[in-house]
Amino acid sequence: MGALHTSMGNVGAKDIKEMQLTEIIIAPSIRTEGKVFQASQRIGMCK
Repeated sequence: MGALHTSMGNVGAKDIKEMQLTEIIIAPSIRTEGKVFQASQRIGMCK
């Protein structure tokens, strides 16, 4: 129930029906996002 409550808060849904109508886009992991570009540019943690 806690995870459902947190998810509903993240998308701004007031109830389950509103949560089901929400369009969600899943982004890549923050930890790996952009690492290829950082390595090619020799910046960030990939120096």
